[in-house]
Amino acid sequence: MSPAGDEGDRRGAKRARPAGAGAWSRVRDSRVFLQEVWKRGEPDLQPDTGCIVLPRTAGMAALEKQFYGRALFLNIVGEKHVTAADVLVAMEVYCGVRQSAARVEVTCPPYHFFVRFDSAEDCTRVVDLYPEIRCYGARVTIRRWSYSARGMPGKMEYNTVLSMEGLPEEAWEPEAVNLVMAGLGGHLVEILPAKDGWVLPVKAWLGNPSTIPKELTVKVPVPVLLPTQQDSDEEGESSPPPSSPTRKGTHEYKLIMHVKEVIDRGHLLTDGMPDCFLPNEGEDLSRKHVFKTWRGK
Repeated sequence: MSPAGDEGDRRGAKRARPAGAGAWSRVRDSRVFLQEVWKRGEPDLQPDTGCIVLPRTAGMAALEKQFYGRALFLNIVGEKHVTAADVLVAMEVYCGVRQSAARVEVTCPPYHFFVRFDSAEDCTRVVDLYPEIRCYGARVTIRRWSYSARGMPGKMEYNTVLSMEGLPEEAWEPEAVNLVMAGLGGHLVEILPAKDGWVLPVKAWLGNPSTIPKELTVKVPVPVLLPTQQDSDEEGESSPPPSSPTRKGTHEYKLIMHVKEVIDRGHLLTDGMPDCFLPNEGEDLSRKHVFKTWRGK
């Protein structure tokens, strides 16, 4: 059988394509409008840098559990051209690790290869014997995988209590709320007891409480409803049509955000006050800011 399979297989594959997947193939790459000066997504329109918070997920924890003690980073010393297959051969020759018991992938800087092992014993053997390993005569360096192996230290230093008005009811759960906090450059600590269904109070770590907007627009992708499901019980309402292949529908919610309490250990915001009036260097600056807020404002 050819790699592409027979015609029946191809027809089946077409039927299995998700809704909207054909939108890409229906737009010609060569289509150009002479009036268009800029193209969305072109490099000159992209900002040079950005920063987001990536919330930790259950899937991340599962992968970390797989990698711990069974994965490492490997670098080639010098300018030798070495492939992933060469690394597998070298580990078998110098460490006795069967090629079928490890996987080597090219990875991004500052490392050259990401190596995973079926057993922790094989991983430890490579770590212990790596000074003897040679790939086409080139020495290697090794670092065991850890969640911090790539990153640089950072911090969220403001323990903050804030509240949200207008978050949809189905989002009143930790995973969804943590995504909102991540969008604000923070991390959810806990959802606090709510007095009613109007205001959701939370405690979170934030990088800068002063960047929290007074009104926040949250966009939630439209759910995919089964034909038997109704989106509303109101007369005349019906389920929304399937997602268009040219766009993804969302519902937008306007949230009123209140910063209610901040534990602040940072420098004083003094607006140019002379140094002689400022606290001594090294003095404990821990303080609590409490703000009055009103619902609906």
